[in-house]
Amino acid sequence: MRRRPTFASIADLTLRRGRWCEDERASPRLVCAPGQMVALAARGGRWLVPVYNVSEGGLMIRLPAKLLIGESVTVAFGRGRILAARICWMDGMRAGLAFEDAAQPD
Repeated sequence: MRRRPTFASIADLTLRRGRWCEDERASPRLVCAPGQMVALAARGGRWLVPVYNVSEGGLMIRLPAKLLIGESVTVAFGRGRILAARICWMDGMRAGLAFEDAAQPD
């Protein structure tokens, strides 16, 4: 039986070697390995969500619930690193988050 991830199991992001997404962005995005999760907190709720890519300025996740563009959230990474972010775009249940301090997780 496959174990479900828990908040205690959030680890550091593992990036796929050599997978850069290049486009018109100010900084390159790194594609995360399949199954990578971060903890998202918004509107008093907490969820484990898949993360697809990360850059210095933000990350792309799959939303667990209907949230709004411009809404403030917090994202928890491994080693207890928690960053404030805001939703800057949505496409279905995928969303782009911009870090408030524009700092990439260590």
